Amino acid sequence: MEAERARANGWRLAVWIGLAGEAAFVAAAIPFSDFTTDGNVLWFVPLMMTAGAAFLAVAWLLRESALQLSQFWIIALALRLVAMPMAPGDDVWRLLWEGRIQADGWNPYLHAPASEELRSLRDQRWEWINHPETVAIYPPAAELVFAGLSRISPTVCFFKVIFIFADLATVALLLRLPGVTTGTAVWYAWNPAVVYAFAGGGHYDSLMLC
Repeated sequence: MEAERARANGWRLAVWIGLAGEAAFVAAAIPFSDFTTDGNVLWFVPLMMTAGAAFLAVAWLLRESALQLSQFWIIALALRLVAMPMAPGDDVWRLLWEGRIQADGWNPYLHAPASEELRSLRDQRWEWINHPETVAIYPPAAELVFAGLSRISPTVCFFKVIFIFADLATVALLLRLPGVTTGTAVWYAWNPAVVYAFAGGGHYDSLMLC
């Protein structure tokens, strides 16, 4: 009995150490998340890969386990909050721009960010838009979402919150699939690549996944 208890305690300790390591390396990558700064990628990638290694160890330890639902969700949310201060991917600036010009009555499929007609709408964030000479490439439904979000709050933080919400909704849907337990759902919910993509990088793909 004592041996089994010691083994269980050791297993739990290993899981918590792995989770702490994942969160710590994700946090350590925050200062290097702006890829427009030379040399940042050389730090960001190894740090996130190390976070990934810690995550894989945890996922392997939990492969046949059923976690308490509250613990599962707290950790999933905590990891996303850790990553949220990361610099967003440069796509975000286009999402904000295209949402904003739609709110002003312009069509992003007809007017590229560099269009002279939109000169009066340019601000500091306009300078960060990638391929400003190219019109919108995102699907119509996504563009309508950007427009709706921009009418509420045209900020990176608000867009990230919505993308995180959609990401967590995907997790909730996964848990409703037959045979999926909290122990198997961690492969998505606690994955640092997923956490970075939506909470850190601010990519809108979580809406499509959901």
